[in-house]
Amino acid sequence: MSDSSKMKENCLSVVRISTINQDARIHLISHYPEIISLPYSDQMAIYNKSGYTYSNAFSKAMNSLGYNAHEIVYDFQEMQKTWAREHNIPWNEEWRKDIILAQISSLKPDIILFQDHDPVFPKETRTKWKEKFPFIQLLLLHKGSRSPASEVGEYDVVFSAYPEIHEDYLKAGISSHLLYHGFDHYRLPQLQKKTEQYECTFSGSSGFGICEHRLRYWTLNELFNVTCLQGWIQENESFIPSNPEPFFIRCHDFIQRKAYKVREYGLIYTGSWAVKYLSKKISEQKLHHDDLSYSDKIKEPDSPLSKHYPMKIHPPVHGINMLNLLHNSKISLQIGGDAQIFKQNGSMRQFEITGTGSLLLMDHGDNINDLFIPDKEIMTFSSTAECIENIQYLLENEDERIKIAQNGQKRTLKNHTTLCRCKEMDRTIQELI
Repeated sequence: MSDSSKMKENCLSVVRISTINQDARIHLISHYPEIISLPYSDQMAIYNKSGYTYSNAFSKAMNSLGYNAHEIVYDFQEMQKTWAREHNIPWNEEWRKDIILAQISSLKPDIILFQDHDPVFPKETRTKWKEKFPFIQLLLLHKGSRSPASEVGEYDVVFSAYPEIHEDYLKAGISSHLLYHGFDHYRLPQLQKKTEQYECTFSGSSGFGICEHRLRYWTLNELFNVTCLQGWIQENESFIPSNPEPFFIRCHDFIQRKAYKVREYGLIYTGSWAVKYLSKKISEQKLHHDDLSYSDKIKEPDSPLSKHYPMKIHPPVHGINMLNLLHNSKISLQIGGDAQIFKQNGSMRQFEITGTGSLLLMDHGDNINDLFIPDKEIMTFSSTAECIENIQYLLENEDERIKIAQNGQKRTLKNHTTLCRCKEMDRTIQELI
């Protein structure tokens, strides 16, 4: 046996369990209807090529570092059930749990990484995983949203995607490492430059129907009104605005935006999920009352932005289509949420914008200098008026705009790719194994 074969045989196996945005899943199936009847390997190939949500950047990067890496997209129903059929695995109403357990038993990973949260299993179950699966050496979590420390204490390491999450977990005695999101640089060969470039674009949720994104909604509203901004926007048009007390606003928002889970996933799963969700929100309100109160003071949006600006707002794009939109935008706008965590920079979209070569114009966070140099690699704003001023200035000064965009892309490809993040993760893993 060759040395390389021995190394491959003895390398660590890692599985990442991630999610897919359900709108993206529906979008993917509508573009590739044949995916439903294909073998699992072909389904995964289409999913990976399309670049939806997290895709396979993690496994490609970890494989390049000598690991045997695999991806599980736990809530891609059609793909997961195809895998189960091919492996003669039965499932019931809780098909996510049944299939993931079977996949773990089959792959026998040394390391499991949950992307952002454990979607299926309660903490009490995870604490017994190493006993149930003796081959598991490490349980890891990459966290990009806030959860109480009590819900993540059983992980060997939590990789926190924002400094504030990292600091909160450290104070609570959690083994946390700061690990930002990164750009899927493997997508670069798929980008296609168009002759005509968009002046200024925004891609994402408008904030309509999302309590913590009200400020984004009103900022976008003003920008659509007075600038050349165009949006490829996701909006929950079935959301019904109301004006009750903040607590009831949140309950109404919760019911409106998550009701599809009952239809899609069943009552038992949804009930369990709802308890966890409400517990998390209550904990957040206790810990960050001032921030949530600030959000409550912002007027609730009364209608989707698409109703007001039908000529400027387009259907949402996902995956490689979204990256190509960014690639063909002179300026790409990024606006965080109202809660305190979003006053810090480091969202995946920021690295996608710079990585594809567009100029990133975003709200200024207190950790921005850890990621980019303002006015040299990106542009920032601290108010809507400043954002409007910067859009006008950048469009009038093309050479400077191009230079800043190029500097931003160089910085991201050097310091903020998925491979860069996996190298950081690898160093932590090697210290623990």
